Amino acid sequence: MKRAWTDEEADIAAHMLANPDSGLTRREVFLAISKALDRTYWSVRSRHIDYGDAFRGARREPKYLQYQKFNVVIEDRIMIPNRVLEEREHRLSLEPRSITASFFGDPLPGYSALDRARQ
Repeated sequence: MKRAWTDEEADIAAHMLANPDSGLTRREVFLAISKALDRTYWSVRSRHIDYGDAFRGARREPKYLQYQKFNVVIEDRIMIPNRVLEEREHRLSLEPRSITASFFGDPLPGYSALDRARQ
């Protein structure tokens, strides 16, 4: 069950992150914090990702929103080339070799690895 982070837990985590025991890797520090606070490693890790080294305050901006600062435009429409649409229509017009081929999802005539190797 999820439980909310308290300010005291955030302060303990921030202190442990700022003053790690000597020789510990970043992962080991997060594991030590998780044990001290009786939380999972991923709870501590995601809290750090969301709030930074202070473990509280204003949430960080998600990475996908950071790209909007650079005026990156993501198109709403997807343009499919005509050759791809023609290929699709051609595949839809082919008949499977047998009922079992269609049932088991065998490739259409001319599209199996053996057919391609023979070409």
